[in-house]
Amino acid sequence: MLKYIAKNAFLFYNVSMAFETSFKNLLYKHLVTDNPSKYDFHKHMHNLYEILYFKVGKAAFIVGNKTYVLEEGDLIIIPPAMFHYISAEENHIYERYVLNFNEKNLPLPILDECFREFRIIHIKERNEIINLFERFDICHRDFQNEKLELAVYSCLTELLLYLSCIKTDISREEISNNAYVQKAVDLIDNNFCNIDSIDYILQAINISYGYFLHVFKEALKVAPMEYVRAKKLLYAQTLIKQGEKPTKVCYKCGFDEYTSFYRAYKNFFGMPPSSKKK
Repeated sequence: MLKYIAKNAFLFYNVSMAFETSFKNLLYKHLVTDNPSKYDFHKHMHNLYEILYFKVGKAAFIVGNKTYVLEEGDLIIIPPAMFHYISAEENHIYERYVLNFNEKNLPLPILDECFREFRIIHIKERNEIINLFERFDICHRDFQNEKLELAVYSCLTELLLYLSCIKTDISREEISNNAYVQKAVDLIDNNFCNIDSIDYILQAINISYGYFLHVFKEALKVAPMEYVRAKKLLYAQTLIKQGEKPTKVCYKCGFDEYTSFYRAYKNFFGMPPSSKKK
């Protein structure tokens, strides 16, 4: 979840640094890591928009059941509710900018244009976009509190305007995962509210339990039903934000009873479904 108090941090450890600011609806980080293998790049899904600028290093980006080899200068646009993580090679300095935000304070038509689908854009020769990321750092240096928030949102809005005008993406090598995994992920993404057990998936794709569990966890680093539950809970959060009652959302998202839904929701988001902090 995003933090609700703005903060500034500029930390050095070994030859690594972290530069982070968060507001109620936005989190910004500029990170440099000297040895990525020492740090856990966790696998996750969330209902936030995410932009990752991969500036320096050697890494692959995994989204859903697909893996992409990154090049320095790649900018990754990640729509909400997509399972993803970075796999960075050790012994290479890894530098990236990360922006996580929701739709508050931003123009919805531009957001829809930018985040219609997962994309990788190569911006190494696009100085107008690179300069914007440098301006984020300057904002941290020159402003605080409300002025810092205003400056960061100004840079983000300008960044989204540029990204919405880029129609052609540079192709990136895609490393295909197991065909059964691809079928399973497609099935889950389109039917997660109807899936109440792993047998639903096994029968649909005609595969044995042991083999499927192995290849799915190897590809996504998460168990199949854990992936299903995350999809359900993210959808539930979206419905609740839209004004639907949690007691009705529970059953719409495929939970058998409200108590199990309440417990799962609170464990996943850190707050109950009835919380005003969404």
